[in-house]
Amino acid sequence: MKRILNLNDFSLPALKVIAIISLGIPAALFLAAYLLDRAGLHLPLLERLIWVSFGIGGILILLFFLLVVLEQVQDHMLYKRYLQQRGQPAQGECPFCGNRMLRSFEYFCPMCGQQLKQKE
Repeated sequence: MKRILNLNDFSLPALKVIAIISLGIPAALFLAAYLLDRAGLHLPLLERLIWVSFGIGGILILLFFLLVVLEQVQDHMLYKRYLQQRGQPAQGECPFCGNRMLRSFEYFCPMCGQQLKQKE
């Protein structure tokens, strides 16, 4: 089974974007609404945009949490398969280092240099 979902490189930039959408934009809108309110101009649209941004950020964080849960399920399935196949030699695999790029005509492993079979 190939690892389909991998959040290692994706998670930090995604969390930064989610934080900006759910915290940064509402903070900027709140500050703008406060300053405009102090200047005598009340805009209810800005207050709605603050709550919309909070909502979008909440939905994004829930989707990200769902992706993390799916990745954990995938990792558990891969680990179970690994435990089932552990100790079984694979065709074309070096028994010393685990290199899976062996060809049938090779007598020595190109990675570790161990002798694989006797020359006939």
